[in-house]
Amino acid sequence: MKKVILHEFDPVIYPFKLWVVISSNLNEIAGNFIDGKTSESIDLSDIEDHTDAFALNNYVKHKETNKNGFLVVFKNKKACAVPIIAHEATHVARFIWEHLGEEVTGVESDAYLVEWIVDCIYRVKTNNFG
Repeated sequence: MKKVILHEFDPVIYPFKLWVVISSNLNEIAGNFIDGKTSESIDLSDIEDHTDAFALNNYVKHKETNKNGFLVVFKNKKACAVPIIAHEATHVARFIWEHLGEEVTGVESDAYLVEWIVDCIYRVKTNNFG
């Protein structure tokens, strides 16, 4: 199995990172992070086989760098279809707002955050980091 590549993105204006991963090696992905609230290991073994993409609903901490952020996983490139990218990006945006303590966000704030998340995912899908 190919080594898992964690693609890290920095939104600059928020105090966290976004990691996008395309891999079905859930054990290796989980091994890179701990739960950001509890500092416990992350267990992805309960992710169902029919789930091709998911975003963790809690922020995580990268073990090696100690950076906090959010993780979205696509089990394969086929799962990086536009509807699924939009779906997962919306989840991530909600989790970010919750983490920041924002109960009411503006339409434009939501749109810009989702746009940024979609762009990050699309860069990983197309391997375009320029």
